[in-house]
Amino acid sequence: MEEKDDIIGCFVSGPALYSSADQETRDLASKQGELFRSYIWGENGISGTLKRIKRETYGKDLELILFQFYVNPLPIELQYLKEIGSYRKKGKSIGIPVFVNDQNFFSKSEEMRRAFLKQAVLQKLDVLAEVVRKKRLDTKTGLLKSDMKSILDSWPATDALEKEPPSPKPSPQGEGFHGCRIVKNSHAEIAKRAPAKRRAKDGAPSRGEGEPLG
Repeated sequence: MEEKDDIIGCFVSGPALYSSADQETRDLASKQGELFRSYIWGENGISGTLKRIKRETYGKDLELILFQFYVNPLPIELQYLKEIGSYRKKGKSIGIPVFVNDQNFFSKSEEMRRAFLKQAVLQKLDVLAEVVRKKRLDTKTGLLKSDMKSILDSWPATDALEKEPPSPKPSPQGEGFHGCRIVKNSHAEIAKRAPAKRRAKDGAPSRGEGEPLG
């Protein structure tokens, strides 16, 4: 469970599949989903490293920055997901999508996978900075990015790099709002929210997990 003073949270959705996917495709998606989650919540996962960043240092208008990792997202998902979610004033939170696929993650080496995650979250903070500027939020994004870069420069520990890649590990279940919340949920809801002319022709998407902030 995430601590209440953590400003960074993680969420993982997918891999998403169409209902017509064969068993081989489903098995591969399951393995990829477990593998990716090990980089987030497994031993030496990035989520544990980011827990060192506490919200009290960076202002009063953001209490949760939720990195929403979409693993092998379907085209229909890409049509409605924004570069960054809307700022939620009541919850003082914002969701930031990050897309993960074969090209930028699964086809890469252990070192390059971690490099991708570091680069992805740091680049997204530049997008967040623009939202903070437009909304005039009391949030020190420059300091946050500097601190995050410093912490991620030492992730994972040197001895961890000498070990085998992380083994798949079950992701946390039933986590609350301020953290990595994983719940079973069909991606059929995505098709319902999309315009009818954009819906998938070969069945509703399946195997999705979680509820992003926005």
